[in-house]
Amino acid sequence: MAENLSSELTPTPISIEEFSNYEIKESLKSSSQVNALYKASNGGNFFILKGIKKSAGNEERHLTLLHREYTILSSIDNPYIIHTNGIIHHPDAGECIILEYIDGRNLDAYLKEKHSAQERRKVLNQLLEALEYIHKKGIIHSDLKDSNIMIRHNGDYVVLIDFGLSDSDATIQKNPGHTAAYASPEQKNGSGTNYATDIYSLGKIIEEIFPNRYKHISSKCLNSNPSNRYSGIGEIRKAIDRADKLRKVFGTVIPAAILTAAACFAAGIFTAPTFTEPEVQVKEVHITHTDTVYIQQVDSFKLKFQPIVDQMDAEMSKLCNKYVKCTQETPDPSQAISECQNPFSDKCYDILVKYKKLYPEFEAEIEGEYHKRYSLYFHKISDLIKFE
Repeated sequence: MAENLSSELTPTPISIEEFSNYEIKESLKSSSQVNALYKASNGGNFFILKGIKKSAGNEERHLTLLHREYTILSSIDNPYIIHTNGIIHHPDAGECIILEYIDGRNLDAYLKEKHSAQERRKVLNQLLEALEYIHKKGIIHSDLKDSNIMIRHNGDYVVLIDFGLSDSDATIQKNPGHTAAYASPEQKNGSGTNYATDIYSLGKIIEEIFPNRYKHISSKCLNSNPSNRYSGIGEIRKAIDRADKLRKVFGTVIPAAILTAAACFAAGIFTAPTFTEPEVQVKEVHITHTDTVYIQQVDSFKLKFQPIVDQMDAEMSKLCNKYVKCTQETPDPSQAISECQNPFSDKCYDILVKYKKLYPEFEAEIEGEYHKRYSLYFHKISDLIKFE
């Protein structure tokens, strides 16, 4: 249940300090048409001052929104959400919220650094914690996007920023601003925002952090009907944890298959790898109904998914054998690439597309298993093409 913040977030007189030793060092780039950002120093520490651009117009309305953002931030105490140190009247910048200075980069820049899946999972976890926290306090962010998620250089910790469009469940905005690429259908058509709005934007962000891993989860977040999305962040967290558990269970099958194939290659024998399925050891103890249901779900998933993978692999193996022969019969390396290696890649991709269309419920899993096998077969063909 969300805390009742209606009294906290109702516009009330705010104590605004006069300018107190905050020296503006530079004006920072701001994509907002309303808000100005400044890097300032005080007592040897850096801060961000967030105020109103002189060109924004309608100063009273913008000040009301600035005061509301300060009221929201001052009610928040979470390690993954930006902190405020107060609100002041600066002689050069006017009324400004004092924000902590974050030595870091936004999510988009972080993802370009090519971090491991484990590191990205930590970032997603922290973001979920931040969102679950504000939703429990009755706060809707309303502008979740990569540029509003900062990652500290020290420890890669998440910091959720920019609550300028945020609101409470007691005072939902009917026509809030938004960022089109992350906005829900209800935001775009002006029918208002609620927790489902944040969940829609979160689906976009999950796709950016993990383009393939959590496809089913992000798809549900992105449902055009808000009532068909997840009911809350806690439900999303459980779905992700369950997906990770299933991944661990099936992860034991693949290494054995690759080793089997590698042994065949070393012996000069090329046939479709035989995937001997080891007995799956599930650590959960069958003492509760929930545990029993989980085991049944794992078994059901395996029974449906494994034959699909085996069938796809058989097609890829047959295709590879065909182009291994092609490569052996084409002594010129350049010609072998154009007539054998490249067509193999194209036709393999066609196999992937076909299976994803046939079994959309396993789309992410099929793609993961496809890439493992494709790499194996592609190298088998490539190793036969020798340049002098």
